[in-house]
Amino acid sequence: MRVILFILGLIGIGVSFSIPGLIGFFTFLLGLVLAILGVIAIVRAKKKRSRSYSFR
Repeated sequence: MRVILFILGLIGIGVSFSIPGLIGFFTFLLGLVLAILGVIAIVRAKKKRSRSYSFR
């Protein structure tokens, strides 16, 4: 799911350059937000997996 979010963001950024005007700009912003959210979700998932369970 996280990787899909990131890929959708990248596709949105790429598609936005072929759309002129404000609609293209908002598509670019939406794609950028999706890509950033995807990266944040991936980093958080990796941090959760790398935690030590020595406190048990």
